[in-house]
Amino acid sequence: MPGTVASVGKHQQTELWIAPVVGALLAGGLAALGLLLDQWMDWREAPLPIFSGHPDTARTFLSVIAASVTTLIALIFTILTVAIQLASSQYSPRALSTLLQDRPSHFTIGIFVGTFTYTLVVLLALRVVTFEDGDVVSGITMTFAFVLAVVSLATFAVYSNHIIHSVRVTSIINRVGETTRKAVERLYPDPHASEERPGPRSPEGSPSRIIHARRPGVVTDLDDEALFRLACERDCSIEIGPMVGAFVPEGSELVRVYGECEDDIEDMIELSKERSIDRDIAFGLRQLSDIALRALSPGINDPATAVQALDQLHDLLRQIIQRDLGHGVRTDEAGRVRLVLRTPDWENILRIAVEEIRIDGADSLQVVRRLRATLEDLFEIAPDDRRRSVERQLELLDAAIEKAFDSAEVRDVARESDLRGIGF
Repeated sequence: MPGTVASVGKHQQTELWIAPVVGALLAGGLAALGLLLDQWMDWREAPLPIFSGHPDTARTFLSVIAASVTTLIALIFTILTVAIQLASSQYSPRALSTLLQDRPSHFTIGIFVGTFTYTLVVLLALRVVTFEDGDVVSGITMTFAFVLAVVSLATFAVYSNHIIHSVRVTSIINRVGETTRKAVERLYPDPHASEERPGPRSPEGSPSRIIHARRPGVVTDLDDEALFRLACERDCSIEIGPMVGAFVPEGSELVRVYGECEDDIEDMIELSKERSIDRDIAFGLRQLSDIALRALSPGINDPATAVQALDQLHDLLRQIIQRDLGHGVRTDEAGRVRLVLRTPDWENILRIAVEEIRIDGADSLQVVRRLRATLEDLFEIAPDDRRRSVERQLELLDAAIEKAFDSAEVRDVARESDLRGIGF
């Protein structure tokens, strides 16, 4: 039987507890190795720069490291909390996932927790590296502690610079754009076909089985290859109701099965608490749109940030408009429909990216000029079957400008195309 959706790696990117656990385990193993080596070897005559000193000095040294690292851990979590609150209030709550996926943050926490764990283990076993006379502690264990302390200080210095730059709106916008761009390239590698392709259609007949959601959640992933193989093996057809990114209430219709298939199909569909860009490029566009809308709100009134979000949206739309988004129907060699999925539609993707920004930013010269530059560029490169939706957005933009500005002269300025917003 085909396996379930493999999503552990994706969730690890946002789980802050994994790095500290791994760091603690590795540090514990390093401490055990150092203590074992110190039991077997006499380092007093070693030519290497090995720590040698009184046991009380060693204990004080380890205690200072443990206390300092504990302070740094508290400081790091304080910085992360402030960064998350700042991103949530000024940019978009949906942008928090980009901060939770920040690998330097995970690495820094792992280093600090590992160093703290190492010092605790060595403090408990310090007698192992104390010679019989009890006056001298000499060993590689204490040298490792010194190295970890230096690494922790260097990591904190580098991380402080990193987190300051990471919470800048430019960094967040660019990170969302880059993540979405990678998803577009991975999910839709084929160029757009010039001929019109049919949309999703249900298999013929009535469903023999309807599967309902066991719990509420957002569809974040599904194993379409495994579903297709299963349908071919069982000689049935499978229709997935919600699109990836859609919320599914508990007990609502999730899958329709046409034919005999008693397998646990719902195990191949992942329901999560929130959307993810990995299989849902519309979520990346939504995050950028939300950042622009927040910047255009009366409380913030920062159209330049909205223009920055439009820069990324422009690039993403340019990539998407020239790619095949699929039609959601997979057939076997005999032409029989085996799997039906809901796939994104170009017109709806365009509306997610520009419609709300056009409505909220209609009275901003920067926004309407930058938006026109985006739409005109898309119109130039659009395939014939996608050009009308872009043209419709240009018509709506003209109508919004006509309504927003009373002066004919200002309206003429607003109708100009400008990649910089206002770059006279």
